[in-house]
Amino acid sequence: MARTKDFDENEVLNKAIGIFWHKGYNGTSMQDLVDGLGISRSSLYDTYGDKHTLFIKALESYQGINSDKICNIMNSSASAKEVIKNLYLTTLGTLQALSGMG
Repeated sequence: MARTKDFDENEVLNKAIGIFWHKGYNGTSMQDLVDGLGISRSSLYDTYGDKHTLFIKALESYQGINSDKICNIMNSSASAKEVIKNLYLTTLGTLQALSGMG
């Protein structure tokens, strides 16, 4: 019988985004991921496979989150100036959060 996961996969992907952002793909070791994600090595392999697969899933998650934000801004802003301002502020906030400044 398969064990239930003791972690939220989306939360782990968000943490992975930050780790890959700070260290880069080549600079991130499996031990960095185990330490930073707060899950065991076996859980990491069982859930995501290898580092490359985790990276791709984290990238897809990042793209999905930001695509949704962009669509919301484009659909809710009244003017082109407001769209540009809100896109800039959203991008800046994302970059600050990923770099640990936010």
